[in-house]
Amino acid sequence: MKLLPHAFNIAAYCWLLGWLICRCTLPFLTHSNINWPEWIIIINCIALFVACFSRERVEDEMISSMRLSSIGITAAIFLVLFTILNVLNLTNIEGRAIEAINYMVVEDIEVWIFFYLFLFKIRFLINSRRPADD
Repeated sequence: MKLLPHAFNIAAYCWLLGWLICRCTLPFLTHSNINWPEWIIIINCIALFVACFSRERVEDEMISSMRLSSIGITAAIFLVLFTILNVLNLTNIEGRAIEAINYMVVEDIEVWIFFYLFLFKIRFLINSRRPADD
């Protein structure tokens, strides 16, 4: 698999960190709900994809394996939530929590990309802290 250079990874995470800080602090500073322009949402999606498809500093078979297994875990969680959501829809249960889960599972791909990145990075950091077998 051909991945983007590591510099793209750093740039994407810097953008996403800045976006997260703005998203969390600006509503409190302005005391109102902020409607973000669509171009910022598009840039966020691009940054998420760039972060997914860019190399780590050292890329080897173990990191590739962690990438694939993180995708598999994310897909399995998606399928479980999708199944639960369909069961709840069949039983005609309604509520704000069901609407939020429906939006997250079916309509918002950013949540799943972010979940994959979070899962992969946590596994990568845990694995990089382990001492190498001699």
